[in-house]
Amino acid sequence: MKKILTVLLAAMLLCAAACCAAESETIYLADVGEGCEAVLVVENPVTVSFLNDEVATGFVYAKVSREGLADVHIVIAKSEVAEGMSLADLGEEGMAILKEMVSEQYENPIIEEKTSPSGNLFIEVCSNEEESEIDTMLTIFEGYIITMDVYREDFSKLSEADKAFGEEILYALWFNRTNE
Repeated sequence: MKKILTVLLAAMLLCAAACCAAESETIYLADVGEGCEAVLVVENPVTVSFLNDEVATGFVYAKVSREGLADVHIVIAKSEVAEGMSLADLGEEGMAILKEMVSEQYENPIIEEKTSPSGNLFIEVCSNEEESEIDTMLTIFEGYIITMDVYREDFSKLSEADKAFGEEILYALWFNRTNE
C-alpha cells in the first residue's frame, strides 16, 4: 500500500511540474493605438531589454534574448504614412513597393509572406538560405510599423536554432485590445 501511495504521489508531482512548466508569460512591449497593446506571449523564458526612452524617441526598441541564441531586436514606431492601416491593407502594389524597400539592404534576398497564429501578416527577408547573418521581419498594425531583426552581435552566420528563435518570437507577438 505504501508503494502504491508513493508512486501515486510521485506521479501527481510530475503532473504538477509539467503543468507549471507549460504556463506562458505575457510581456508588455508598447501601446499601439487607442485601447491596444503589443505583447509577447512566450512559453519558454526570454530576457527583454528596452534599449531606448520611448517618450523621448517616439518609438520602442526592445531586444529579446535567450542564452546561446541570436537576439531579436524589435522596433515599434507609429507611421503617419500608414496611419490606421495594416499590412494586408497595402494591396499588391503597396506590398511590392514595401518588399523592395525592405530587401534593398540584402544581396540576393529571399522574401516570404507569413501569417502568425494571431492572424498578423508579416514579410520576412533574409540574404539567402546558406549565408544569412540577419533576418528581418516586418508588419504594419493599425498604423504602427513593427520590425524584428534577428542577428548575433558579431553578425556571424545564423544557425537554424537562431532562425527558429526569431520565428518563435514573431509568432509570440500579439496585439491585445485593452478596451473590450
